Amino acid sequence: MRKKNNLADRFTSNRTPQEETLNPGVSSVKEEQFSEENLEMEELVQAHKEEVRQRKEQRFLKFMSGILIAGSVYLCFLIYGVFVTDYHYTDDGKIAPEILTVKDIKQEKEFDTVLYQYLKCRDLYEKALMLDYRLGKGEEDPLTIAPLYEELLDEVSDLSIKTDALTVETKYTKIKEMLLSWIKNDIAVYLQNMSSSISQNNSETAQNALSDRNRTYANFSNVTQNIVALGDQIEGVDLTDIKQWTPEDYVNTEINGE
Repeated sequence: MRKKNNLADRFTSNRTPQEETLNPGVSSVKEEQFSEENLEMEELVQAHKEEVRQRKEQRFLKFMSGILIAGSVYLCFLIYGVFVTDYHYTDDGKIAPEILTVKDIKQEKEFDTVLYQYLKCRDLYEKALMLDYRLGKGEEDPLTIAPLYEELLDEVSDLSIKTDALTVETKYTKIKEMLLSWIKNDIAVYLQNMSSSISQNNSETAQNALSDRNRTYANFSNVTQNIVALGDQIEGVDLTDIKQWTPEDYVNTEINGE
C-alpha cells in the first residue's frame, strides 16, 4: 500500500524518482513561487477594486456637485425674479405679478436708453441746484463757488456729445432732441452766466443768469413730463421716482434729510 501511494505521488508530481532524490528542495520552491503569485494577483485584484470604487465615488461627487450648482443657480434665479418682478392689485384686491410679453420687454429696453440719459441730465441739474443753494445761503465767498459752476461745463460738454450720439427708436427722437436742447441752450448757458456774473460782479449778467435758471427749471420739468408720458405706455416700467422728483424736494432732502 505504501508503495502504491509513493508511485501515485511521483506520477502526479511529474517528476522521476531520480529528480526527487537529486533535487529535494524543488517542490518547496515551487510552492513558495505559487504563493507569491497568488499574493500578487490578490493585490492586483484589490487595487483594481479600489480604483473602480474611487471612480464611482468621483462620478457620484461630480453628479451631486452638478445638482447642487444647478439648484443654486435656479434658487438665485427665483430670488432675482421676486425682486425684479413688478406686482399690482387685481380687481378683487389680491396682489398678482405683472406678466410681461417679449414685446413689453423690448419696449422697456428701448425706453431705458432714453431714461438713462434723462437721469444723467438730472444728475447734472442736481449739482447745479446744490451750488445755487450754497450761493443763496451766503455762508461762503461767492468767488469760491464761481469756479465750481465753470467746472460743471466740462460735464455739459461730455453729456452733450453722448446725448447727440444716442441711437433711439423713432418715437423717442423728440425726447432726445428736447434733452439735447436743454443741455446746450439751458443748463450750459445758465452755468456760464452764473460763473461770469459772480467773477465779474456784473449785474446784467446776473439778471440773465436768473432768467436762465427759470428757463432751465421750466424746460426740465417739461422733459420730465414727456418722459413720464412715454413710460406710462409701457408695461413693467417703474416711474415712481421720476414722478415724485422735483428740484425743491431734492434740495430739501439733501439739506434736511427729509
